[in-house]
Amino acid sequence: MSEKPPRVVLKEGTTVGNFTIGKQIGHGGYGDVYIVTHNKSNKMFAFKAEILQKKRPTLQHEVKVLRKLSSPEYPTVLATGGTDQFKWFVMDLYGKSLSQLRRLLPGRKFPMMFVVPIAHETFRLLKKLHQKGYIHRDVKPSNFVYRRIKNTQPIVLIDFGFAKKHIDPSTGKPFPVNNGIGFVGTTMYASDNALKGCDLGRCDDLMSWFYMIVEFVQGKLPWACGGQRSDVVRLRQRVTQSEILLNMPSQLKNIYNYLQELKYEDDPDYDRIERQLRDAADKYNTKNDDILWNAFDEYLFGTGKFEEEEDDEEEDDYSLTLSALDEGCRIN
Repeated sequence: MSEKPPRVVLKEGTTVGNFTIGKQIGHGGYGDVYIVTHNKSNKMFAFKAEILQKKRPTLQHEVKVLRKLSSPEYPTVLATGGTDQFKWFVMDLYGKSLSQLRRLLPGRKFPMMFVVPIAHETFRLLKKLHQKGYIHRDVKPSNFVYRRIKNTQPIVLIDFGFAKKHIDPSTGKPFPVNNGIGFVGTTMYASDNALKGCDLGRCDDLMSWFYMIVEFVQGKLPWACGGQRSDVVRLRQRVTQSEILLNMPSQLKNIYNYLQELKYEDDPDYDRIERQLRDAADKYNTKNDDILWNAFDEYLFGTGKFEEEEDDEEEDDYSLTLSALDEGCRIN
């Protein structure tokens, strides 16, 4: 097991800039997130901090990417700063992640009537990101958060520390492949290319997105285990396509087969994928609209169950810790 990098640990009640630190709501090898209160307005926000001694800093890069994206589908950088120990930025405070919500559901599964619109909405966020010339490179349920505010963007994509400019503005085409880049992402949801340490494209974001949807349908991924990261990789190599597509609607199976064909430089046919998602919505008589999201909100929070429960299960942090496999790069 690789040694974990140092982290920022802030005590509740500490003042940083114009903010007072509250409860820690997220942490990993690459950043810690707290609820903070703005001292003048008394409003609450999310505060992300990164220690300066970190070997592979990502926070400053994330701020730069978010400012360029500047869209309601992604967090807005509200304030930035630093001390002699860490850098930080403040963004809007959202709700629970899709990962947290799933783990609180019976069987850890979303009902299919909600899987399809969630798939459509999260796909739409990635499509827009790709249209802006970026790829995310760490697509997973914990990086999509549900926003319980009516008539607003229902799901927001977060955590852009590994995001990368993929399209060269001067050519309108992907930058040349950079072989030997090493592993980037989260092992559980990584594409085959990512596990081999290859440079990633739009197709890899979409494959990670698909694995996320598989988990929503099945309750866990076929290669999920409690072992080391190498165990996850070995299981992935033995899993069959039929296991991956178990209980998946035919439309999602069609999407998977299409994604398998894509290569690094390919511009995915987003319209083709959206047609399949719309067909799946018709099959399950569900739509990506305000009525659906109101029903989703009622399903999750109508009983008050999620308001009372603490989700204390820590998500496995596989990010940027797995060495590239010794198989060489195969872009497919």
